[in-house]
Amino acid sequence: ILKDGFPAFGGFSGSLSILEIPPLDLKQVEIIKGPAATLFGGDAIAGVVNFVTKDPEDKPVTTLILNQTSALGTDISVFNSRKFIRFGYTLLASANYQKAYDVDDDDFTELPETKAVGFTPKLLFYIDKKTTLTVGNSTSYQNRNGGDTFVIKGQSDNFHQYFVRNRSFRNISTFNLNREFADGGRLFAKQSLAFFNRELTTPTYIFKGRQFNSFTDISYARAIGKHAIVVGGSAVYDQFREENASPRNETRAAFGAFVQDTVDVTNKLSLEAGFRLDATKDYGTFALPI
Repeated sequence: ILKDGFPAFGGFSGSLSILEIPPLDLKQVEIIKGPAATLFGGDAIAGVVNFVTKDPEDKPVTTLILNQTSALGTDISVFNSRKFIRFGYTLLASANYQKAYDVDDDDFTELPETKAVGFTPKLLFYIDKKTTLTVGNSTSYQNRNGGDTFVIKGQSDNFHQYFVRNRSFRNISTFNLNREFADGGRLFAKQSLAFFNRELTTPTYIFKGRQFNSFTDISYARAIGKHAIVVGGSAVYDQFREENASPRNETRAAFGAFVQDTVDVTNKLSLEAGFRLDATKDYGTFALPI
């Protein structure tokens, strides 16, 4: 799962529900079926889903959503954007509250008590007519409490004791440079820094873990006749740390180079071939044909 081409939801932070992504700033959802490992790495061996956010328009745009569900959930989201001559911005803010909901009256929640907030600004700098620098940041916090409804209400006793408390914090900073050349070629340079922290608590177990991820990708694309050629390289650093007496820590680093050629044989038939070479910190070097 990508957002604006950035793999911000991998590894430990991959337990993201699609329902947690507010739709107000979404422009489109791109789905690549089948192998896409050449451009996106080994995690994309079965395909890619890319959430593309809106860019600002010349006229200011403001959208507000207020939602109240019959399951006692409340959602508030606001989106604002505007484009100036050399500068543009988009801003998304959201707040969600779900009251603990026990639909079948068995004293256990089908929907946990949830409090969540999110704030996502994006700045676009139009350096010239063919160069755009995009800087974005996304911060979200969520607190979920499920289990026995008596415990959630603060009325626990010897019989009512079970609960699950899940707290998470996510922050993703992105930088994207897009440069178009006179010959039709395009240069893309991307950098993201992502931090994710989660704490899971039950009556008998406590889990605390945090993940840091750095993603760098530089590529050049150009159409030559019937060929669309993409060449580039990437670097990924992923670090997980657990706060435990016997921590299950892990650090991964990978450096890759790739080339892909798509040929339009006819108006309805195209052939695609690519090759990627990844060098990893602990597992050696791998070749990933398309």
